[in-house]
Amino acid sequence: MKLILLRHAKAQKASWDVPDRDRPLQERGHRQTIQLANNLPGPLAVDSKVPWTIWCSPALRTRQTLEGWRQNSLSKSAWDGLVEPQQPDWLYLAEAERLESERQLLDDAVNLLVIGHNNGLSDWADSLLGRPQPPLRTCQLLVLQSPSQKESSVRWHVELSWIADQKEPW
Repeated sequence: MKLILLRHAKAQKASWDVPDRDRPLQERGHRQTIQLANNLPGPLAVDSKVPWTIWCSPALRTRQTLEGWRQNSLSKSAWDGLVEPQQPDWLYLAEAERLESERQLLDDAVNLLVIGHNNGLSDWADSLLGRPQPPLRTCQLLVLQSPSQKESSVRWHVELSWIADQKEPW
């Protein structure tokens, strides 16, 4: 199983006028989604042989991150045939334990893309990898690979890490 964790792109600052769930991306966040699409066309570019499930937090900033990634992708085939994203309420600001318990309900023969929030995503990555990582930055993507059945005692490992606004690709 491959697992893509994507923290949403840069959102407008919190204010009393706008509920947290309704905070949109700021201009920098929209640029980050373009960078993401230019560097990784979509989940099928990671693995096209195995079906994907997509979970996206119902918050506006996560939905805009996913939509910006899809719309700006130079390779539409990297999204062709994927199921529509699920937007479960539990995913909004979900903690690592909840994310993992929901993942364990999936078939191991399915890959998973999750667009969500910190601290839950970062804590989940730490737990899967068995060591602390720097917290995920805005529009940071991690591609994790689960251990094979032969390696059941081995932790997940990072196949790919990408951060928007960095000069170095991958």
